[in-house]
Amino acid sequence: MNNFEFLSQLLSFAPVTLIPFIPNAALRYMTLGITLVTLVVYFLHRNTLGSRFGELQDSMREMEELFGTAADECNRDPYFLAETGLELATLRYRVSTIRTRSLSRKSVPWKKYLSYLRDIVRCIKDCHQDLKELRWSTSLALESSRQDKYLEDLRHRRTSLHRTFPSAAM
Repeated sequence: MNNFEFLSQLLSFAPVTLIPFIPNAALRYMTLGITLVTLVVYFLHRNTLGSRFGELQDSMREMEELFGTAADECNRDPYFLAETGLELATLRYRVSTIRTRSLSRKSVPWKKYLSYLRDIVRCIKDCHQDLKELRWSTSLALESSRQDKYLEDLRHRRTSLHRTFPSAAM
C-alpha cells in the first residue's frame, strides 16, 4: 500500500471521528452517510478488474527489475537464475493470458459473465501469489549472494591489513 492509498483511507475515516463533535443530528447523519458512501466507492474502485490487473502488472514490472539485478549479481548460481527465468517467463505468459481473457470478456454471454469475472479475479490472485513467492526467493538468493561478496571483501581486507601491518596482528 503506497502513501496515497493510506492517506485516502485515513481521510475517509476522519469524518467518523468528528461525528461526536457535530451539534446537529441531521448533519451528523449526513456526515456519516457521506463517509460510508466514500468508503464503499473507494473499496469498489479498489476491487475493479482494471485496478487488480494494474497491481499485477506493477508487481510483474518490479519482479522483472529484481530479476535483472539478480542476473547481474548472482552469477555464481546459474541453475537458480535459469529456474527463476523460467518461472518468470511462465508468469509473463499467465499475465498475457489473463489480459486476453480480460479483453475478451465482452463476448461472454451475460448469464456466464459473473462466473467468468470471478475466474479472472481468481487467476489474478493466484498469479499475484506466485509472483510474491518468486520475489521472496529471488530476494533471498540476491541477499545471500551479496553477503558472500561482503564476506569475501572482509576476508580480503583482513588479509591486506595483516600483510601491511604484521606487528599489529594478534
